[in-house]
Amino acid sequence: MTRRSSIIDDKLMSEMILKNITTASQMNFEMSDILNIQQMRILTTYKETYNYESHLSFFLSLGMMSHFSQGSYYTHYASSDHRPVQLYLWLLGASGSGKTHVFRQLEKAITKTEKMFSHTYLKPVIVNGKPTETDLSSVITHTNHIGLRQHLASNSKILLNDDADLIAETYGLYNVNDYTKEHERNIILCGYDGNTSRTTGTTIIQIDDKRLTIAIATTGGKLMKNMKNWLNSTGFDGSHNRFLYMSIPKLIYSRPQDFKVNVNSKNNPTFNHLCIIIHLFGTARYVFQMSESERTKFCGATFHQASISLGEDEQTQTQHNRSAMFTVWNLIADLVETQDQKPNEQQQIIDFYAKAGTTFPRLACLMQLYFNAIDILERVKDTVIFVEGDNQDLIINDSFVSRVEKIIKKDYYVYDKTYLPCDESNHATMDPMIIIEKEVVIAAWKWYDHHLNIATKLFTIDHEYSGKPITISSSFPSKPKTLKELILQLDFNIFPLSAISVKHPITGNTGIIKNRPALGERALQELLKANLLKFNYFLTDARGRNVKSYMKTPIPSIDDPTREHFLNTLLKHDINLDEYCCNYKKSSIPPNNNFSKLTIETFEHNASFVAQYSKYKSQLNSVIQKHIENHNIEETEEGNFIIINRNAFFRKFNDIENLVSSERQEQIDNKSQSENFIDQPISKQIGQSLIQLTSTTATEFAVFNNPAEKPLAIQRQDSTEISTDLQHINIASNNYSFIYYLFAFFCIVISFFSEAFTLKEHDLSSDIDNSSTATFEKQTDVDQLLIDENSDDESSDILTQQIINKATNTYEKGTELIIKKAIQSIMTGRSVIYTKTDLTQICKKSSIRLEAVKRLVEANLLQYENYFWIEPNRNKKESQKNSKRILREGWLKKGPESESNASKFKFIQILQENVSIGYEDYLKSFYPQQDENVFTYNNWTLSNEFIDMIKSNWFYTQHIRWNIQRFRPCDVVTAEVNQEDDEEPLVTQVAHLSNSMKIITNNNPREIFKQQSIVNNDEEGETMHIQSTSVHSKRKADLSEKPHEYEIRTQPRRLKKN
Repeated sequence: MTRRSSIIDDKLMSEMILKNITTASQMNFEMSDILNIQQMRILTTYKETYNYESHLSFFLSLGMMSHFSQGSYYTHYASSDHRPVQLYLWLLGASGSGKTHVFRQLEKAITKTEKMFSHTYLKPVIVNGKPTETDLSSVITHTNHIGLRQHLASNSKILLNDDADLIAETYGLYNVNDYTKEHERNIILCGYDGNTSRTTGTTIIQIDDKRLTIAIATTGGKLMKNMKNWLNSTGFDGSHNRFLYMSIPKLIYSRPQDFKVNVNSKNNPTFNHLCIIIHLFGTARYVFQMSESERTKFCGATFHQASISLGEDEQTQTQHNRSAMFTVWNLIADLVETQDQKPNEQQQIIDFYAKAGTTFPRLACLMQLYFNAIDILERVKDTVIFVEGDNQDLIINDSFVSRVEKIIKKDYYVYDKTYLPCDESNHATMDPMIIIEKEVVIAAWKWYDHHLNIATKLFTIDHEYSGKPITISSSFPSKPKTLKELILQLDFNIFPLSAISVKHPITGNTGIIKNRPALGERALQELLKANLLKFNYFLTDARGRNVKSYMKTPIPSIDDPTREHFLNTLLKHDINLDEYCCNYKKSSIPPNNNFSKLTIETFEHNASFVAQYSKYKSQLNSVIQKHIENHNIEETEEGNFIIINRNAFFRKFNDIENLVSSERQEQIDNKSQSENFIDQPISKQIGQSLIQLTSTTATEFAVFNNPAEKPLAIQRQDSTEISTDLQHINIASNNYSFIYYLFAFFCIVISFFSEAFTLKEHDLSSDIDNSSTATFEKQTDVDQLLIDENSDDESSDILTQQIINKATNTYEKGTELIIKKAIQSIMTGRSVIYTKTDLTQICKKSSIRLEAVKRLVEANLLQYENYFWIEPNRNKKESQKNSKRILREGWLKKGPESESNASKFKFIQILQENVSIGYEDYLKSFYPQQDENVFTYNNWTLSNEFIDMIKSNWFYTQHIRWNIQRFRPCDVVTAEVNQEDDEEPLVTQVAHLSNSMKIITNNNPREIFKQQSIVNNDEEGETMHIQSTSVHSKRKADLSEKPHEYEIRTQPRRLKKN
């Protein structure tokens, strides 16, 4: 009876593992989610040529990179131990899934690379104390544990076999309870963690820092032996969780008539090209990017000025701008802690998650290596020949090898001793470093998360399937909620960042992501990318200050065409639709917060929020009354509101801009917009550019680009200024319309055709003819809008919508992508002026940074001078009187040279050609909603020469603001107010660089002022203008209706001479 039961159990267990393998084979991973088009190129090549799925090709690439990374290593932030980067890979697939064929491609690429660098990979093996007569390959297909040790004693090896059942049996990978396989399993375990020596009575096999990579493939049926052991709570030796698994379905064969020949495939890269680049990187030290403060803490490095985060509170730093090192180890800690909280998790699955601290850093290292290799392939693509890498009998040309080797040594090797531990910083020699960026860490994490899902599906034992169900306590939920679910089920529709990162505003419970910052950041970014959340200044606090907040997506109405997409997005992210809708209908905002102006305008013009008006009557009273008077909405007997005129609501939720967006997402969005722009007719593209150009002057006054800064609608009190500006534009247009538009037309056509793409001659001429007609039609429409000065509010709204359209970035591709990215980062950076340290923080690679700065200076977009900054004199012995200024160099963002349309057009053209951004987007980088936009990592101040230059330039006076106490301490004078001795104060109006402020005389002796001064020198004398900012007591302050107005006092003061 026992034997019969055992046979039945074996049969069910075999059926279960085969079913799990089949299910896992359908768990595809979209490589385009973590790789761009350029990085997908080699994967696409094998898809077109051999019909390999992209995730399978990348899985094979990990095996090749693991082997050819040679002696490369990484270190933990708290240790100097060298940790290998090699991986173990196990491919599962039924017979007919194409395992043998894909492994032949893998073996072909490896052996071709071996032959090219035979001195490194082909070496004799010591057998019985004597070396073999011939050099042996680094590829091993079959051997026992003694043979494997002998191979590893001579060189690093890769165990490669597409029918590895024999290997898995020999090395005890199928049945860890087989005590006769202990030596075999030992070398597998030690080979992963770092090889060891073996000594017997007659032999000594010494292994010195050699690395083992494993890439095997099986059908997977015999894994049921492991599952039987796990079912009996045995067999947890740690060999199964050292592998990365992938399951593939049966191969779908293509038909000859359906095969499409890619005419451009002759220059596509192959696995052989990838292997050569990885080999040329050689043995390297992988270091996760760290901030200067982290390197000071963990490595004992010293810097002239400690790196600090300017203008960001601790909560914001938790979510953004963290280093790669911080991200790696916090993701691992978050993962393990989250897994430990799952009830009744099976031990073999827990073991996979427990290995994250070892496996994931290796994956991140190889992912950075892949990113670097693809970048190099793009730079040397003119020497790439597909047939050289794909044909077994051909070799890669020497030009490719030599160029790659030079590029690696010049641009990718880093020798930065600040990343070395204290005990290594004094060594005379050091291995070249490769810096792992945060972007790569995030991409690697998404791939690793997919691997964990596959492993969980493969090796989870279904007790109901086996006939041995286990009882689960009803006190535990069967499936814990994900972070995305918890965030969207928070009982607020709009909530401040602190509500999830610190504590709940009402209950005081710990914030959802406070103890899981890395996973929390990832969940928030995915929700932002899916447009299920928006991040901006949606709320204000009790003192009227804008607060960074998240806004949930409102539920579209039944007749809304976006409703189906909204529902599909919720399902894609495993969000329960009924729970979300129920929670959204009963939730509002925290009690201590109010709507910001941005939120009020969003609710006013978005139809999806009308159903929520009844919740916020006190906040939206004026909006509701306005819509009712205009017969746009109607209030029902139940107190709800319904839409009567849908045309009055013209904005969409997805149009709301996020205050902070991921760097990678911004890159994807820019690329998508560029591709859409290219797909449009030429006439439409030129027309859009001219519309933006003509309306630039008006938009500076009428349009606020960032929704977090100011309302989108044009204010009533500004109508006079706008009308005056439109008159000015109208006059200019009448006088110079023909010459101006003709010049604009030809400039844009020439720029477009020289940079975007190449057309055939007859297509080119026809498109130009068509575009000419369409362009002048659009110009006529723009002129008509500008001439009509007496238009009503509705016409004004139309004009506003016309002038806020942005010119889309021109499609950029090829070798300039990295430099273009650096250029955009510099021109859209947070500060308007940089030091050399600031530029280094933006772009770590010196060659890229220098080239980007050089182009911007030559294009007259950056101004370089050696006197912008003043470094403080640290010589204490030198007296203050005799001290000399230490002037330092700086780089300043530039603007149009004058206010004329011609000057602005010239600047816009240069900006679009070199940075691929519009003028409105450029102005956003000056952060008009903030009090200051000058920042630096150095402890330097601004020079007098810089201040004089700013005051003499109309563009700078409007757009540049700095903290006077921080950057001009010499201008700050503490005013001692003595009401008894002072005569009647002289109150004058002081003009700020960009804002006009009303004058208020405040004689309240209880109010304390922080005084900032601006010094004006004239012929009659020196007058000190003191700008005061009130500091209130802790009691609740009275909120002004116009919080942006400040109190100004001006008193004559004599300057103290040094």
